[in-house]
Amino acid sequence: MRSDSCSWLDEYGIVAFTLSTILLVITLRKWKTKKHRNEVPPLPPGPRGLPLVGYLPFLEPDLNPHFSRLAKIYGPVFSLKLGTRHCIVLSSPSVAKEVLKDHDATFGNHDAPAVGIAGSYGGKDLVWAPCGEHWRMLRKVCVTQLLSNKRLESLYQIRQKECRQMVNNIRTMIGIPITIHDYINATLFDTVTGMLWGGLAHEGDEKKQITSEFRKLSQRLIALCGEPNISDFIPFLARFDLQRKEREMKILMSWFDRIFDELIEQRLEMKTVAHVDFLQVLLQCRDQVDQKNTPLTTTHIKALLMVRTSYYLLQYSIDVFYVISKTAPFWFIRLHRPVSRWNSVYLD
Repeated sequence: MRSDSCSWLDEYGIVAFTLSTILLVITLRKWKTKKHRNEVPPLPPGPRGLPLVGYLPFLEPDLNPHFSRLAKIYGPVFSLKLGTRHCIVLSSPSVAKEVLKDHDATFGNHDAPAVGIAGSYGGKDLVWAPCGEHWRMLRKVCVTQLLSNKRLESLYQIRQKECRQMVNNIRTMIGIPITIHDYINATLFDTVTGMLWGGLAHEGDEKKQITSEFRKLSQRLIALCGEPNISDFIPFLARFDLQRKEREMKILMSWFDRIFDELIEQRLEMKTVAHVDFLQVLLQCRDQVDQKNTPLTTTHIKALLMVRTSYYLLQYSIDVFYVISKTAPFWFIRLHRPVSRWNSVYLD
């Protein structure tokens, strides 16, 4: 009889202890949440989501109209929880100007995607580097040394030479069916690489193979940066790389890294250069900047070359095909962004 009562008391004690522990955890959690809310300003209003995945299951494929409808409900500034991350959506031009321009220093830093970090040598380029002294140094080098009017003017002959050579090559094929797309792509690649690092030293079939591979991998790299990745929305899953996107980016970067290492090694062995291209400018800046406070290493140079190459190949392709489609009867190709001051190239 006594053993039964002791057993009952033991079970009652275990249940009471378990309930007390649960109540204590809930109380502490509520106290911590309340304290956090008092310390951190509240987020803007927004739609509710599900645990862990947040509002992700409810996002529509066409985001702009979807966010426009949400803005009519919650206002020009509203919040979303995508996975475990809080996101703020700005749908008002005045608010966007205030955040992105007037207070850019405050809102400039943001979480970089996993593939972005893998594709920029650990966030060492202008796109994914955190806003700070180092980022400002990279920006200053690009604006004053790489993209100045004087620098672009000095590279005008390269753009003119490549375009004229393309026209001459096409002229020799009169009466023979050709794929104009291949000629344009080859000219784009030669123009971009000529301005960035003086072009490839390879010739013949080897050059064609590297050119084709470079263009294909660059397009894949750009596409990969824009694809949704679960690791960006649920950070604790990033270590598993469930979609294998970070792994694919590292494989792509290993190919580019080998090319850039070869180019830099060849340039360092050269005593004189025919013209001062972007690579030469970066190597000169590496010896001039303060390496203690804001270092500019070979890795930074490769990261800047990577982002400029991908950007130029993409932008040039858009500009060239747009102009050709609009002015097909004329031998005119614009090889610059509409907002930049690059010289137009006229082919006669």
